[in-house]
Amino acid sequence: ILSNYSLINEFDKISYINIHPNPFNQEVMIEYILEKNCFLEILLIDVYGNLITPILEKNKRKGKHYQRWIPTNNLKQGVYFLNIIVNGRLFKSNKLIFLDNK
Repeated sequence: ILSNYSLINEFDKISYINIHPNPFNQEVMIEYILEKNCFLEILLIDVYGNLITPILEKNKRKGKHYQRWIPTNNLKQGVYFLNIIVNGRLFKSNKLIFLDNK
């Protein structure tokens, strides 16, 4: 899935990203500040580059935003990547660790 996006460094679009907790087991909070309006995608990707689930795919206005995500019961414990895509271009990929508490 990474190959479908060209890598950018658009600090003029996103000035802040915080993903917590990490590792997580119940939910993840994604905080970010957009400096300009944009189409934002937040995608959960496995270590093989496969899309697990889109967390957000939406036009967003500039400003501070919060996105809460609760994994489904079928998510397996392991390492994932949270891809942040701005206007169709990869901005950042963060490693995310899911610890199953079952």
